[in-house]
Amino acid sequence: MTIRSRGYGEQYQVSDLPIAVFLQLRRRFFDDAGESIPFALRDKRNTQDDPFDEFLATEVLDGMDGITCVKATGPLITPDMVLYRPESSPGYSSSTSDTR
Repeated sequence: MTIRSRGYGEQYQVSDLPIAVFLQLRRRFFDDAGESIPFALRDKRNTQDDPFDEFLATEVLDGMDGITCVKATGPLITPDMVLYRPESSPGYSSSTSDTR
């Protein structure tokens, strides 16, 4: 994953998955001055519904270069979502991979 430094024009490669995800979260939720960036969530439909997890999975983490985000298929499933690099996963095949 290539990260662009805000305001400095620098680019660098990040190969460590937790660091890449942390930087993506920081970029989405905080500006260059460290101030929080507001965001809207849909209404919660029931006790087990989690609009924040949905927002993370579909708006923030989905589409990261080389990283796949899979959200749990229903309520009360742990973990709520999984992030992984398909090419680093056992049984990975480029012809059958999910390229989100």
